[in-house]
Amino acid sequence: MQQKQVEPKVQKKMEPVKKKSPWILVGLLSCFILILIAGIIIYFVYRVFSENGKKELANEVNASFNNLVNEENATLPADAFYKNRIYNFSLSYPLDWWHEQSENGDGVSMSPDVNGLGEFNDELDQIVGVMAYGWNNIEELSLDQFLLQNEAGNNQIFADYKINKQSNVNLGGLDAIRLDESYIVNNQKMRRISIFHLDNKKGLALIATCPEAEWQKYQVVINNIIQSYRLDEKNYNQEKNVSGSDTDQIMTLARDFVEANSISGMIFDLNLDKQTDEWARLTAMPAGEQKADEAIVLLKKENGEWMVVDFGTDLSQWHNQTPGGFWND
Repeated sequence: MQQKQVEPKVQKKMEPVKKKSPWILVGLLSCFILILIAGIIIYFVYRVFSENGKKELANEVNASFNNLVNEENATLPADAFYKNRIYNFSLSYPLDWWHEQSENGDGVSMSPDVNGLGEFNDELDQIVGVMAYGWNNIEELSLDQFLLQNEAGNNQIFADYKINKQSNVNLGGLDAIRLDESYIVNNQKMRRISIFHLDNKKGLALIATCPEAEWQKYQVVINNIIQSYRLDEKNYNQEKNVSGSDTDQIMTLARDFVEANSISGMIFDLNLDKQTDEWARLTAMPAGEQKADEAIVLLKKENGEWMVVDFGTDLSQWHNQTPGGFWND
């Protein structure tokens, strides 16, 4: 009897469940379809962003690789160009470096603005810097003789001076000697690379200095500057003397100096504004499409030879050192 009473109760409970089951299946199926659609959307969105991300990552990797290749292999990633018209050599250097040509035009010194002073730092034996110059071998020294004199001079000037390595290299197509040196100045250890060529008439030098602590930072730039060195051998081997009248010498020296200290390709006119027995003043006026301010070239004659003593837009510091009326138009 008890079992008969239980069975109807069970049937009454089961009947409603059977009526609701189709709706549950429909709900489950709908949820599954929605989840599937959402999954498909998420998948395609992921694919789009993933592909873009891969492309961006690939571009970044390629850019980094190209920059590395350029830094290691290019003549110089960068930059400004200097050409010396007396000894016919040229080289490139970074645009954010300062450069200064010597007064007599025989070479150039360059350095980054390591002290943040906004000007060229001329203490090249103590900072990051590169110097390139030429000279006439008046004493007719051999390269070996010159190197002995150079070593003796450095031993007198610098503490703990050492030649760590000496090797045969090529400088602008000419045989040369490279010295990898070290020394201490102002309690700071320095590293220096000196490259010398010397024949019976002329000499060429390329010297790079860097504090030992900064070597890793500037090594690539220094090596690129060294690699950028070029020599016009044809003109280098020709005898070149600045001759003629004083006016001819002044114009030649001024033009060479302005060209060496201007942007490559800059076209300009030179006007001789004033000339005395010992002083000469010229104006360099840009004549091409490139825009630049007019600049003044100041020359002085010492020991019978003219040389450029200054070049710039403001040379007022020379007014008291030149003859009266020299700066009047």
